[in-house]
Amino acid sequence: MTDYTYNGDFNQGMTFSTMVANARLNHGGPQPISEERVNVYVNEGDGIAVPYGEPITRYAAWPLLSCAAVIFASADSLNAYIYHASRGIVPLQTFNTAMATLGNVPLPSVQVIYTFPGASNNGYRESANKIASYGVPAQNIVFAPNLSLQTFGINSATVIG
Repeated sequence: MTDYTYNGDFNQGMTFSTMVANARLNHGGPQPISEERVNVYVNEGDGIAVPYGEPITRYAAWPLLSCAAVIFASADSLNAYIYHASRGIVPLQTFNTAMATLGNVPLPSVQVIYTFPGASNNGYRESANKIASYGVPAQNIVFAPNLSLQTFGINSATVIG
């Protein structure tokens, strides 16, 4: 996994791919935020496809208390998938649904952002590592604890926050 440390700054308009690049280059950076209104709330234990394109629709996992927001994406897909992971756990069935939503793209092309409020602990880290055991390369998983907000999502233009 690639750890991402939020540096105390905020960035409005950050894309999914920019956060992944920041994780790989710097092991962190600003926290993505969105001033855009949430159109679709993803409830605890639910996941939803995020089709790219217009109209702009923002999907967000909320409230993130002891949960994680997990976003799956691939440059080879026309969709992303956001999951509101209860206690941070991503079951195999949910992973399979996410991969089907992405069009069963090759697993090496899949990127994952796994973020949650609060400090990291072994439970969250083990849950994020479980995604690697399903076949996503570990270096493609961005692990970002200490989210300062209780919501995180992605819109249909790949802007996150």
